[in-house]
Amino acid sequence: MYKHLLSRLTTLHPSTPSLAANEIRWMTEELLRRRVSRPSFLFSRPSNTVQAPTLADLHVESTVVGMTVQERRRLETWVEKRVDLRMPLQYVLGTQGFCGLDVKVRPPTLIPRWETEEWTMRLVSLISPQLAARGEEGGGRTRPFRILDLCTGSGCIAIALSHHLSRTSPYLHVTACDISKRALSLARVNTRRLGIPPSRIAVEWADVHSDGVMRHLGAEVDGFDLVVANPPYVTREEHEGLEQEVKGWEDRGALVAEDEGTAFHGRIAKCSKRFLLRKEDQDVTSSSVPKIAMEIGEKQGPTVKRLVESAGFRDVKVWKDLAGVDRCVVGY
Repeated sequence: MYKHLLSRLTTLHPSTPSLAANEIRWMTEELLRRRVSRPSFLFSRPSNTVQAPTLADLHVESTVVGMTVQERRRLETWVEKRVDLRMPLQYVLGTQGFCGLDVKVRPPTLIPRWETEEWTMRLVSLISPQLAARGEEGGGRTRPFRILDLCTGSGCIAIALSHHLSRTSPYLHVTACDISKRALSLARVNTRRLGIPPSRIAVEWADVHSDGVMRHLGAEVDGFDLVVANPPYVTREEHEGLEQEVKGWEDRGALVAEDEGTAFHGRIAKCSKRFLLRKEDQDVTSSSVPKIAMEIGEKQGPTVKRLVESAGFRDVKVWKDLAGVDRCVVGY
């Protein structure tokens, strides 16, 4: 059975058969994990309570042989979904690691990527010292540091920021917004299953193209300290060239944007200045924490930098990812 399944997966990776071996190993490890921890998609299950078993490649075949009938059937079904339907492996397994958390994923909401994880943790490293200092100075009366995550999708950015920054200070609140009801449903599931209480995070519907919605969003909390977003930024032409695992499964509306992929960036930057950020802080440049951070495509750095500057932000920078590619624009 193992060799048959491996052969089927190899059709997806004809030039790199080691990837097929990795996929079947990860599927097998997930089945082993479920033996000791039934998947809970609705209730709290912090990701670090149960460590997934890890298998050497030489042990996978013997493990498959020793599986129950139900486990082997599930493994076969997963391979069929990968090969016949070209379903992304993350959707097959149901979760994706992000910033040390086990985030639930399901189609068509976007799957969290490592590039997003990277700049999210960079923000954590910048914000943590500021939060610690605010707590010490506030004497228990500190106003919460408020973060708004637009185009939240699975909620991965908002949840990761809340999870990691709450370790530094209780004076933190994150609002996660999206226009997609399916994305909002998934984000709410993730906040519950990852143990983020409502006192630290809110998941709300919002249309970034509506001035009224954006104005209300900022006014109801007297402004945010930081706006983050992983908005649509793929061009129509780029979308046509994407692999089937992406364009056939992930929400086109969460991927594609007009104006060469930068339409959402310009809109979010303008709304942040006009409606979303705390007015008293908008002219302050001494903080080391950005006021806005948005993920970009690898060719969009200069354009989005100009859009953010034209919206009134200062010291606008383009952060590169570990591959040396422009990945995030931040403004102060």
